Amino acid sequence: MKRKLTNIFLSFVATCCLTSCLNDGDDEVTLVYYDDTAITSFTLGTLERQMTGKDSKGQDSVYTTTLNAGVYKFRINQQTREIYNPDSLPYGTDVSKCTCTVSTKNSGTVVIKVTPETEEDDSLYLVSSSDSLDFSYPRELRVYNGRATAYRSYTLKVNVHQQKEDDFGWQSQTQSEDLRQLTNKRVVSLNGRLLVFGRRAGAGALFLSDDGKEWRAAQSNVNMVLDANVGENMAVYNGKLYILTGNLVLSSPDGEQWTQETSNATLVKLIGAGKNALYALTATGLSSSADGKTWTPETLDDHVTLLPTENLQLVSLPQQTVAGFNRLLLFGNRNKTDYPADRKTMIWGKIETTGPNAVNEPWTYYSLDEEVVRTLPRLDGLQGLVYDKKVYAFGTVSSDNTSESYVVYYTENSGLTWTLTSSYQLPAELVTANETFTLTVDNNDYLWLVGENGKIWKGRLSQLGW
Repeated sequence: MKRKLTNIFLSFVATCCLTSCLNDGDDEVTLVYYDDTAITSFTLGTLERQMTGKDSKGQDSVYTTTLNAGVYKFRINQQTREIYNPDSLPYGTDVSKCTCTVSTKNSGTVVIKVTPETEEDDSLYLVSSSDSLDFSYPRELRVYNGRATAYRSYTLKVNVHQQKEDDFGWQSQTQSEDLRQLTNKRVVSLNGRLLVFGRRAGAGALFLSDDGKEWRAAQSNVNMVLDANVGENMAVYNGKLYILTGNLVLSSPDGEQWTQETSNATLVKLIGAGKNALYALTATGLSSSADGKTWTPETLDDHVTLLPTENLQLVSLPQQTVAGFNRLLLFGNRNKTDYPADRKTMIWGKIETTGPNAVNEPWTYYSLDEEVVRTLPRLDGLQGLVYDKKVYAFGTVSSDNTSESYVVYYTENSGLTWTLTSSYQLPAELVTANETFTLTVDNNDYLWLVGENGKIWKGRLSQLGW
């Protein structure tokens, strides 16, 4: 423990060094002072927070409210002498005028250094729960023992989010000439690596990147010929990427070391995976496989003609309320030539169950009855994924059969109703060029977007990085 005291603090030293004896008859009370002490807890009081809302005219308006900062726990590292809140205070919280309560071991006395450590002024002031203190920068707290002969010094840092909740923006990464030369691109995230499949010179091609900036052609361990449409035939399942090329089902943990699982002529398109199985489109419906080798026909309800065959998206949603239950959502379009009157996306659902009593439930078509007013319109270039615990659908929609606009819809009730959102707008460069794109989400909750011109962006919803 440090033993230096400043001159300004002499009055505090004198007070703490007194030993009192109170005589009342034969009774005597002696104040006992301890040589050791430490800060044992730190709590903030009520703070002010600036927020943005809409006024009566619908315009953005800034207003001030209060925040009970006492619910935000502070950690005290006695080894490194650091005090901090692991969960940052909300964006807009004013920490320049804070009240706080500090508890100590053996009734130690807490003081705060007036200026940052980079300045020479060593002035100290007692910390009181009624004082307003500026915690907008790291502060030095000291706790003195009962004899005022030694102290412990702590660095206090009050963390505040620097981004608004639900803030999202795209960050440009690079432009790859190799990716620019691909058409029908599809990006997928696999074990920390990005893979982009596409078509080049009439055949399939695959490029890899470990950071989204440097890209290289995949070097396969087998003499593998990729179909031109391989990007439409892949699924991540149990830590591996499965693809369907020709009649072959192949798997890989990294995009380069491949294993042939089976040859199956009944599979038309590999569409995705749930928690228990891979799923593929067949000429008569759907099939599933728990290992990529053995495939079994799935049971569908009576609306088989309403099964989508293009832009197929299969997403998996763990059910929070029932352990061992997983909701699968399959959505896509039917062939526009055969079904020109389709104005809605075809949506199917199924519950996967796990455990010894698991039952293979049938697939059910989500009826487009008139009372379902918030359905998902037919989207060209449809892409779907789970993000921030919601299912999102990205694509373009024709408003008058001639013009198309990029839209994003989401559902919070497993596809029963859909809401149009203005979030996740495309980078302006893509909108201007009217380019197609492909996107995926990685294990760190970053969305990755690859444009038609081979340019790559990434973005993450602010709170998912907190």
